[in-house]
Parts: sequence; C-alpha cells; structure tokens
Amino acid sequence: MVAGRYRADASTSARGTIYQLCVAVEQCYELRRGERLLIEKCGDLTIPSKKQTEVKHVKEPLSDGHSSFWNTLRNWMDDAFKHDDYAALVLYSTQPIGARAKLANWNAQPANRLTLLEKIHAKQMADFQKRQTAASKRQASGSKKSAPAELSEVLELQQWILADERRPRLLKVIAKVWIEAQTDRMSDLYEKILETKIRGLTDSRKTNFIDALIGFVCRADSLDGNWEITCEQFDAKLRDLQATFGYASRVFPSLKRILDAGDLPAVQADEPFIRKIQEIQHTERIDVAIQQYQATVQTIREEFEHYRVEEDVLRDFEYGVIQRFEMGYAIACSDCEDEIKHSRRFYDRTMMEPPPSLSLFDDTPDWFRNGLLHTKMNDSKLLYKWKLDKNTET
Repeated sequence: MVAGRYRADASTSARGTIYQLCVAVEQCYELRRGERLLIEKCGDLTIPSKKQTEVKHVKEPLSDGHSSFWNTLRNWMDDAFKHDDYAALVLYSTQPIGARAKLANWNAQPANRLTLLEKIHAKQMADFQKRQTAASKRQASGSKKSAPAELSEVLELQQWILADERRPRLLKVIAKVWIEAQTDRMSDLYEKILETKIRGLTDSRKTNFIDALIGFVCRADSLDGNWEITCEQFDAKLRDLQATFGYASRVFPSLKRILDAGDLPAVQADEPFIRKIQEIQHTERIDVAIQQYQATVQTIREEFEHYRVEEDVLRDFEYGVIQRFEMGYAIACSDCEDEIKHSRRFYDRTMMEPPPSLSLFDDTPDWFRNGLLHTKMNDSKLLYKWKLDKNTET
C-alpha cells in the first residue's frame, strides 16, 4: 500500500496558489446558470457533475514518470473520491509533455490508456531492476557505492494504481482523464484573461478589475469549509465591478481611427439619407454625412460587440436622439417660412447640438449621434426627413 492520503497536500508556493486562483477566475467565466465552482473541496477546482480539475504550476516537462501525473491519478483512484460525479477529470498543468513521453498519446488514444500505463510501468520497472542489478554487482565487488536501489515513490504509486483488485475502478477513471498540458503560465494566463474576458476598459482599470476578481475568488468568508462560487454570484460580482471600473471609463473610438482603418460599410449614391440631404440642396454636407454614417455603422457592428455593451444602452441612446429630433423638427416646422433655407438651418443646428450621453462612455461624440440619425433616415419605416413642412397657418 502506498503511503499517503487521498488528497495530496496543497502547494505552499504562493505562486502556485495565485496561479490556481487565476485558473479559478477563468473557470468562473465557463459557469452556466445553476452551476458552481468549488475550490479546494473535492480537489483543486470542481464544477459538480461536470469536471474536476487538478492545477499544477511546474517548470520541468511532464515525463512518463513525473509525480504530477501519478499523484493526481492516485487521488482520483482513491475510494473516497466519487469519480462517478464527474464527466471529466482534468490535469491542468503548465508542463509541456516530454518529447519521448508515451503520455503524449493520452488524449488521442482513449482506448489504449490502460496499455499505455502498463508499458510505462514495465519500462520504469525494468530500469529499476537494472539499477538493482548494478548495485548488487558493486556490492559484491566491495565497492563503497553499493547501496541497493530503492523503489521510488512513483513506482510504488504505479504498482498501487495498476493492482489487479483496482482494475475495474482504474478503467472507469482513466476513461475520464484529460491532460491539459503546456497551459499558460501565470503571467500569460493573467494577460489572457485581461485580453479575452475583460473588455471595454482602459489598461489600468483592466488590471484593477482582474485583481478585484481574484480577490473575490479568494474572499476570506469562503474559507469556512464552503469555498464555492455560484454562477449567479459571479455574474453579480461582474456587474458590481463593471459599475465600479467600467462606467465613465470607456473611451469612444475616434472618427479618424475608424476611417483610417478602412473596410467601411459601402454607401451607394442613391442611399435615402443622401437623397434627403440633396432634397434640401445641402450637397456640401454629403461627404461629411457619409463619413459619419459609415463610422457609426462600423462602431455599432464592431466596437459595441467587442466591448459587449448591453443592447439596452444603445437602445436608450437611440430613444434620446430620436426624441430630440422629433421635438426639434416639430418646432422648426412651426417656424418654417422658407422650406429650403430653414431646412438647411435645421440640419446644421441638429448636427451641431450636443448629443445625449451614452452610458458606459466618458464622452459621446456628435459624429456618432449624427451618423445614427443618418441610419434612421435610411429606414423607410420611420419616414424621417430633413425637409421641413412649411407653416401654412395664417
């Protein structure tokens, strides 16, 4: 029987602990409604009924005889571990798999995993026996370097795991084991979360955001034997942090940057929004209007999706823009005596008015409001136009 316990000691390395917390943050983003992430309860990281993950932050390659693999497999083989509760058992390690390691074929050949383990054990046992024989020969010759080779801890683990009486359990366990090797190291994982999970903030606020998330995952009130995070708790925390670090922190993309980037939406010469400017004989404004239209459409398509701005935010902004336009149009019509002259004046005044605020952004540029109005002019269902209806009241 191998000396040891069901659960290997947690790493005392601060670096390893922080790395585990970074992985926990990443896995929190995977949670679906009703799911929860357990930390240091059934293993390093556990999503009940879904997967159990053992996290290793190790430099040297994952060889066939490395303790990271065999200790983890030993833990999953323990009678106290309910492997039936999980669809997957994941060894998540920064280690690259060694160039000659048979474990390199583990994920690709699920049907051959038992044979692979037996071959690894046979090879390492043969090497051990060679060392034993060499030590015996040295002892017989009177050499001072004659201490007999001792069975390594890994070989003891292998013998325990591969014992005939545990074969049925072993077959069930290894069918679920997945080796996630050469994962991002701590600094790389930190940057990956910043770039792929935390959107729409300045770099300094992104750092504050992720540090706050790590603090939330490691919050002291969880260390009472019930260290878990539900999907709903994580979502609520994201909303709180977005309110703290996100609101009034986003910088609106510049018009020049969008136009210089190219790949803008195509605009036809007979677009309704262009015809409506021509209708008031304001053709000198068309080039700018086209730029504002293209930049606005591009921003809605790319920047808003990229930063995951909630749909309600844009909808509220559109509502405010349209309300102002309709009111301004009605007032302008009531004072209109010269349709062309006053329509051009109404157009210029509308384009120059300060736009309503757009939640989540420091500032809302007038080109975005103007471009949004041009998109509404393009909508045949709305019937908006720049040409005023002449006041016929006497």
